[in-house]
Amino acid sequence: MICALLAALSLASFQQSHAGHGDPGGRPASLEIEFTGMAAQKGEIHVTLFDSADSWENNRLFRATHVAVTADKVTTRFDALATGRYGMTAFHDLNDNGKLDLDSSGAATEPVAFSNNSSDPGGSTSWNHAAFELRPGENRHQIAFR
Repeated sequence: MICALLAALSLASFQQSHAGHGDPGGRPASLEIEFTGMAAQKGEIHVTLFDSADSWENNRLFRATHVAVTADKVTTRFDALATGRYGMTAFHDLNDNGKLDLDSSGAATEPVAFSNNSSDPGGSTSWNHAAFELRPGENRHQIAFR
């Protein structure tokens, strides 16, 4: 299932999906994500944000973006988010072809990462392991590719 999540990410990450809906109390949240541990300083990191367990499990992304890998640390952000629980998937598109490359068995051949730096044995993770709480104002996460 996670390969399907990441494959959808590769198709959607060239643009953000629908705009954020902000905090109902009037104070929106933002999320800054710093990535480290990239295999090389080339290609792009494609990032997908999910806003519920249902969206994660049914591969309905909430927002997506991508950022060029030009240094050992790369940062991207999402603004105007509502507070609540979110999950994030990312992959490092080493060959810059805009998609997550898979082997014949469907396993990712490019590095993948998840919020909370979670990863189950096989390179995937569940919503319960990846979900994090987004609070009003600035939120920062550090994600390491392995």
